[in-house]
Amino acid sequence: MKKIIFISAFLMIFSMCFSVSAMESDGIVINIENANVIFDANSQWTFQEQQVIAQKITSEENEPFATYGLTCTLFGHKYTLETVQVITHNVYGEEPKCLKEVYNVSTCSRCDYIEEELLSTVRISCCP
Repeated sequence: MKKIIFISAFLMIFSMCFSVSAMESDGIVINIENANVIFDANSQWTFQEQQVIAQKITSEENEPFATYGLTCTLFGHKYTLETVQVITHNVYGEEPKCLKEVYNVSTCSRCDYIEEELLSTVRISCCP
């Protein structure tokens, strides 16, 4: 009986975390594990590009996601720059538990080059 109560409480808390972060944003939210990656509603990137960017930002590995084409080698990258927010839930044990990070993300429209720059990091309260 205690397991059922614990599981139902956990699911309720978990669902509240996502509903709060979705209400705060007025953009496109991609959920990856315990993080929400929030793109602007008027983003220039396609949904597939947003998924790749979200995966790169939330991954622990810092390996390059780039394959340079001949055009970029000769003429340089053609960048698209946007700001992306990442809310990671239950990072810390005490309040505020969640972490909000803001990134400037540059992608090349000619090749697979993606570069992110961390602009700010703030602890927030969104999970009970």
